[in-house]
Amino acid sequence: MKSLVESFPIWASIILGAMWINAFAAHRMLLKIERERPEVLAAVGIIKVDWWLRCLRGIAVLALTSKGQALHQGERWVLRGVVMMYVFLIASGVSMLVGM
Repeated sequence: MKSLVESFPIWASIILGAMWINAFAAHRMLLKIERERPEVLAAVGIIKVDWWLRCLRGIAVLALTSKGQALHQGERWVLRGVVMMYVFLIASGVSMLVGM
């Protein structure tokens, strides 16, 4: 059984490229929010934008719950893209493990 990436290499490349660009945009956006509105990040438990588990959990909370209402709609969509990126990476990893 082939993995997801092996089955659809072109689509996987496009998706991975878009995810990389989105992650870069999210990082810049989070650093700007950390500088200008630290109370928004503190409300969801993000102490520092370091991409460790607490930061990722805070990103998911901001993207998917009402605690993210303080953000602009575009900012929330970027964070939703980060959540989708991690879901895709986990699904790809599981697909590769199952395909072994």
